[in-house]
Amino acid sequence: MSKTSATNATIFSIIVATAFATIFATIFATIFATADTPKRGETKYLRGAATATLNASSRSSKPELNFPLRLHRDQISVSGISSGAFMAVQLHIAHADWIRGVASIAGGIWNCAEGDLQRSQDVCLKHPEKVDVSALAQAYQAQAQGGKVAANSHLNKSDTRVWIFASAKDQVTRAAAADKLDEFYKLVAPQAQVKRAQHADAAHGFLTEAYGKPCGQHGLPWIIDCDHDQAGELLEAVIQPRPAKWHARQTASAQNYFRVAQNAPADAMMLDWAEVYVPTSCQPAGGNICALHVALHGCQMSTEFIQRQFIEHAGYNAWAEANGIVILYPQVAKSRANPLGCWDWFGYTQKDHVSQSAPQIQALQKLIQSL
Repeated sequence: MSKTSATNATIFSIIVATAFATIFATIFATIFATADTPKRGETKYLRGAATATLNASSRSSKPELNFPLRLHRDQISVSGISSGAFMAVQLHIAHADWIRGVASIAGGIWNCAEGDLQRSQDVCLKHPEKVDVSALAQAYQAQAQGGKVAANSHLNKSDTRVWIFASAKDQVTRAAAADKLDEFYKLVAPQAQVKRAQHADAAHGFLTEAYGKPCGQHGLPWIIDCDHDQAGELLEAVIQPRPAKWHARQTASAQNYFRVAQNAPADAMMLDWAEVYVPTSCQPAGGNICALHVALHGCQMSTEFIQRQFIEHAGYNAWAEANGIVILYPQVAKSRANPLGCWDWFGYTQKDHVSQSAPQIQALQKLIQSL
């Protein structure tokens, strides 16, 4: 490519990204208009009248992981909240040969947006009843036959576990979106074990027993105190391989958090570092071969927005410590094209954002393989 052509391509990319960001901000303004935004440099959570503030310097304070992990690499599970839920499903469909369980919290059907930002808002979030499940199932089958996602023989198995959560009070992702995801899995993978879960009063967010905003309020940090252990429920539903006995929670150790370089290419638009919780039994001295679960944050939930709150307080790590599960917390970056730090479920990295070659799916695969 000539220098002039390269310059023109760069200018074009900037123009496209700026236009995309303007559309993004306009479309999602109403969703996040009522969110409780903290002052610059701090993030607050509420528990009754109590408040707490986390320092932004905590984002990268953990030591880098410097020892190999012994993992069941062909039986990995993934979960996600909001945009992370859409990405969790995309990652599962792309790599069902080694991702055996998926949990979706306040998400929706695979490839719902079809690379269209406007559709992601108007159909997928606001009016999911308009989604044509049969058409998306056919699109999946075509991609599977073309080798762009995992073959259906890997997905349609009795040991495939799917857990889907929705709340009728969620004003960001309507509960009917979960119904469409349920229909999709039952259509393309009728042998899979699909479980549904719901909460009568929960707003949009990740549910915990004692951390976050009041249960019926959405907004930063998008973690809500509903007296409900969502992390434990979903892990027990989707973790692979199944432990002989599911043990009660143990206190997560502050010494068991580590940084992991994501090494993602620029087009994946991810941060430099992910974080991983490695239970004591999964470290070299413990000697165990452990399960791996990937936990994907939602929009405005990365370390850029809420520091380490999702990592420390979603509830995964206490169950991980007790049951020998390594928890990986990948991090997506905010950018001109993605100002809210969402995972790409609507095509801001490229229109084909659901296949094995999509930038973020490739980056997540390589990150998982690097452990």
